[in-house]
Amino acid sequence: MNYKTILLLSLLFLLTSCNSFGESIEVKGGEVFYQKPVTAAEAQALADYLIEIGYFKDETVTVQLLKDDEEYTVNFVLQEGKSQDSTIQDIFREMSPLISYAVFDGAIVNIGLCDENLETEYYIPGFNYGKLIYFDKDKLYYTDNVDRETAEKFGDYLVKTTFFSNRGLEAQLTKKDDTYQFRYIVKKGYEKKQDYKKTAEEYAELLSKRVFDNAPVEIHMCDENWNTLLIIEYK
Repeated sequence: MNYKTILLLSLLFLLTSCNSFGESIEVKGGEVFYQKPVTAAEAQALADYLIEIGYFKDETVTVQLLKDDEEYTVNFVLQEGKSQDSTIQDIFREMSPLISYAVFDGAIVNIGLCDENLETEYYIPGFNYGKLIYFDKDKLYYTDNVDRETAEKFGDYLVKTTFFSNRGLEAQLTKKDDTYQFRYIVKKGYEKKQDYKKTAEEYAELLSKRVFDNAPVEIHMCDENWNTLLIIEYK
């Protein structure tokens, strides 16, 4: 997400003097309330992340952190009517996986867009891209239907073939039935280049034979929001 967008968005938040919504951590430009079983350390980690991305400004805005079982919910107080703005909803939807990995080690983070009384007006179910493995600066997500050993083998192969080369790239490995799906973001227009598609076809075959024991493979070229633009198949 563009952090400048978050800075602009923060101007829309309702300035509020709240009653007790739990224990609070005060920072310049805001406050984070939390209720058990959330710990003070977890609330502070969220506050630190919101400071890092420029969410808090010089005027007080309110955030609340809750937890139910293994899922977190972060509630944000907005100006009246802003919770129904689809553009704002999309921005917060993008924040869910960012907070998940940056603060809560991949746990699901739901988002609530709230009024001044912290009553939820719009709810965004949390999501992420799976468990996360770092290969230096590059990131590999893998879903629950892929075991860690296979994910590590796949990631090592991405490094060996220089797809991962410490440039901060992101990829995802998932599986549908017996087909492995390798998903990654491409630059706009690359999915239309014939030579690039040819290379992807060859790479899918290599993945099948050298990583996935001859199982079928799909390579999904995706846009910046992880929407599939093109699928390359090897069976």
